[in-house]
Amino acid sequence: MGRRSHIVLSALLSAALCAGCWAKTADEILQRNKKLPDYAALHKKLDDYKKSMIWIFVGNSVTQGAMHTYGQRSYEEHMAEIIRWEYKRGVGDRMGDLFINTAESGEETNRFFKKEEWQLGQFKADIVFVYLGNKVNPEKKYQEHLANIVEHIRKHGAIPVLEVPCPSPTQRKACDSVRLVADQQKCLLVDHQAYWQELCGGNGDKPEWKSNVWHPNGTGHLVMAHAIVKELGIELQGSRVLALPIAGMEPGQAGKPHTSPSPKK
Repeated sequence: MGRRSHIVLSALLSAALCAGCWAKTADEILQRNKKLPDYAALHKKLDDYKKSMIWIFVGNSVTQGAMHTYGQRSYEEHMAEIIRWEYKRGVGDRMGDLFINTAESGEETNRFFKKEEWQLGQFKADIVFVYLGNKVNPEKKYQEHLANIVEHIRKHGAIPVLEVPCPSPTQRKACDSVRLVADQQKCLLVDHQAYWQELCGGNGDKPEWKSNVWHPNGTGHLVMAHAIVKELGIELQGSRVLALPIAGMEPGQAGKPHTSPSPKK
């Protein structure tokens, strides 16, 4: 049995054993991430103000943030302001960091490899976020693609972050596949589906945060930024971005601090 086939078989066996046992809250996901070498590596980079970072976002129309945001910011744009302007102001700053959104509407996992040098290789990224739902069947092929993407990102010297899609009736199986591959590859995870469910209950699918069944609107993108900073341990007290109102939430509810401490002063 080849290495790739072994990975897929292990994934299927793990899925059978672990279905339903994933971390379900931002706190739990943060604690999961903290156990990984990539978490320490990310925070070491963030604490080194003498060296600017390059952040790359690979994804589909959700990450691209076009049309469905109706002119409001995408989650990548919110992250750029949080990191480049708000992060540890007065001690040091990350104003020199670059945020590059390479996402394209309709993008899928098997097309990543054809565009890898253009979207990733030329930039010498420090961290790469991947938001790619499943447009290839069966699920095991999707898992194989994600695992290979993580490996390729690491070969470029970057820290991979897999993103579980926002709640969608067409991506329910994909959510567990992303979690499974993240656990297998021991890479950082941002779980948007779990965070929406934590805030809203039920399956987490909140119409007020979406343009249609697949795409978050401007509010949804703000919620996505909340999930990223909470689950990667970079949430800031006093952030103006994170204090923006969110439809259907009491003031401060979505921005309520979890157990993660604010960055050191």
